Amino acid sequence: MKITGFARKYTGYICLIFGFVLLKAIFTFIAPVIIKKILDQISSGSINPDGIQTYFILFAVTFFLLYAVNFILSYFNLKFSFVFKVNELENLYQKLMRIRYADYYKNGTAYYVNRITVFVYDLFSLLSNTLSYAFISILTILISFYFIYKINIGILWISFILLPLNYFGFKLINKSLLKKSQNMQHATAANYEKVTNTIANFELIKQLVDYPAITALMRRFFTASEEAQNEVNFYAQNISLLLIFVIDGIKNLILFYSIYLLSQKALTFSDVIFLNMIMSIYSGALSELNKININLRDLKVNFNFLRDEFAQKTENSGTLELAPVENIRFDINEFNYESKRVLNDFRLSFSKGRSYAVVGGSGCGKSTVAKLLVGLYNSNIYINDVGIENYNLESLRNRIYLVSHTPQIFPCSIEENIKIGCTDNELRNYEKLMQLPFVKVLAEKYDFSKTNILESGVNISSGEKQSISMMRMLIRNPEVIVLDEATSAMDSKWEEMAIKDMGHYLGTGKILINISHRLSSIKSCGEIVLLENGHIRHIGSLQDMLGNSLFKKIFSSQIDNIQTAPGN
Repeated sequence: MKITGFARKYTGYICLIFGFVLLKAIFTFIAPVIIKKILDQISSGSINPDGIQTYFILFAVTFFLLYAVNFILSYFNLKFSFVFKVNELENLYQKLMRIRYADYYKNGTAYYVNRITVFVYDLFSLLSNTLSYAFISILTILISFYFIYKINIGILWISFILLPLNYFGFKLINKSLLKKSQNMQHATAANYEKVTNTIANFELIKQLVDYPAITALMRRFFTASEEAQNEVNFYAQNISLLLIFVIDGIKNLILFYSIYLLSQKALTFSDVIFLNMIMSIYSGALSELNKININLRDLKVNFNFLRDEFAQKTENSGTLELAPVENIRFDINEFNYESKRVLNDFRLSFSKGRSYAVVGGSGCGKSTVAKLLVGLYNSNIYINDVGIENYNLESLRNRIYLVSHTPQIFPCSIEENIKIGCTDNELRNYEKLMQLPFVKVLAEKYDFSKTNILESGVNISSGEKQSISMMRMLIRNPEVIVLDEATSAMDSKWEEMAIKDMGHYLGTGKILINISHRLSSIKSCGEIVLLENGHIRHIGSLQDMLGNSLFKKIFSSQIDNIQTAPGN
């Protein structure tokens, strides 16, 4: 990922903007030349009214054309901005979606949103403005040197000093700021993530009432972010101050030297006014060259970030296409996550056409088993007797589908939530899906095509979110279904209906793995796997499990309900 690659991709827009910036630079020089001509006539005493009128008309036309160019330039800049930002944000988020699951959650959603947005906006600024203005600035500086030379060669030599002093001085400052800028951007994004996560708990904040306590917590994040930014700014301002002092001193030297030459009649009054206007244009061009140093510094930090995050942390995907799943086998001696042992001596097999339940107390490793099955973590798992790491991740996740206990809901319509990412063949299942009784319950309440889900799904219940997640799985009709507390928020009647409908819809020949704390949702499973502290304690039918002390401890109240229910 290099700047030249982006520049080639948007050559048309960049050339168009460059052309208008060049016109703008030309018109910028016409104004002082016209004013000098008018002042020369006034100073000489040989005033030609028709000539001055012509100059005034020319000045007015130039003034109008300059603003017309600015208007057109702004129009194309906005158009380029829209195309570039939409395209590159989409591309970078696709790259983000390919990084490893564990690495993503170490930094968090808001962190990556902040870093990607900053990168795209900084890169657009470089391509749309900085590079064009840098080239034009060099041209402007050369033209300025020509006009200054025509006025006085001594002033030209003094002006020469400003160029290397200004450009290389600020370049050295920005180079020394690179590491500090990198730390600052990381701290800003990390604290932005913390602020976002805090305010996202809006319902809890309302419940707690003590808003000052919440804002005091957030203040810690604001403070840390501002301290990181102030450290960079304080260092930059202090180290820049001496350089600015020297540069301004040279500018003032040029001013007073020109006044001295005026007093010695070596320059005319019009020369001094013209020189002052040219020096203003020259200083502006030098400032534009400084901007490219600053922009490149920040972009280098962002390119390093993208290299570290996207290139080095991308998921490893195999090359084999996963054939229809016949069996899955766990052969794990030990699995650790963040230095904590999660699974130990874990040997387990799942076969086609059977249903399984994985149960146990909180933190025993159930959800880890689910994530391992879809390749979110890496370990010794074999599908059809081939290591899971050998399979292409897309084919793996098309055949094995995980429905998480936390419903993943997008801010769009219910219908879009169900259909998102489906192939044409899968979309044909939608009408069949809509006929399921548990789906009709929700369809009677909402128009799926018109009901938009708000941020975090605040306008629908937790059970309804889980129902949508189930529908999203069913329309894909996967071969292996992993339910991780997927119906925990549904009421018992709706859950029973959903489980029953799922069985009818999917038919036979599947592998169903149901992870649940609810005995009612797993009672129909053919085999139950009982976990404790990452170990498999027991495997058997529900009848077998009813005699296990650990199982009875976990499901004590629910076992009583099942045993006392009618028909048992």
